[in-house]
Amino acid sequence: MTKISRSKQILSEIELFLNAGKYEDAKVLLSFLDDQGLDRESRLHLLLINVTLDGATPHKDEIDGLRD
Repeated sequence: MTKISRSKQILSEIELFLNAGKYEDAKVLLSFLDDQGLDRESRLHLLLINVTLDGATPHKDEIDGLRD
């Protein structure tokens, strides 16, 4: 399995967890993606998970970065 298709599979599974409200499980799956190679979609998934679990305040800089 190529790296791209593996990433797409993981993102698909993450989407299922997010839809089911299983944010901790989604966060675990995100850890299998290469942080350096995360695309915009992956970073947005990670931010959504973190904000849902931790609240928006600890991630203010990342949220502000999206606005720019």
